[in-house]
Amino acid sequence: MLTSKLRVDFMGAVSWFLGSSYEWHFLTNGKLTCHISQQAYVEGLVEKFDMVESNPAHSPYRSGLPIDRIPRDGVHPDNK
Repeated sequence: MLTSKLRVDFMGAVSWFLGSSYEWHFLTNGKLTCHISQQAYVEGLVEKFDMVESNPAHSPYRSGLPIDRIPRDGVHPDNK
C-alpha cells in the first residue's frame, strides 16, 4: 500500500535505528520475533564520555510497571 503512494526501497532488515538495536529471530513455527534494545546506544555514550569506570546506580523505576500511574492529587496544574 505504501509503494502505491511513494517510492520505497527495501534495504534489508534493520539492525540499528534511532539509537536502538534490533535483533530478528525466526521461530520454528514460522513466526518472526524482534528484540529491541538501547543497551548498545547507552554503552556507546558511556565510552564517548569516558565513564567506563563509573559505578552504576539504581533508579526508582521498576521494570514492568506502568510509569503513568501517579495518583492525582486534586490540585489544578495552574496552582502547583
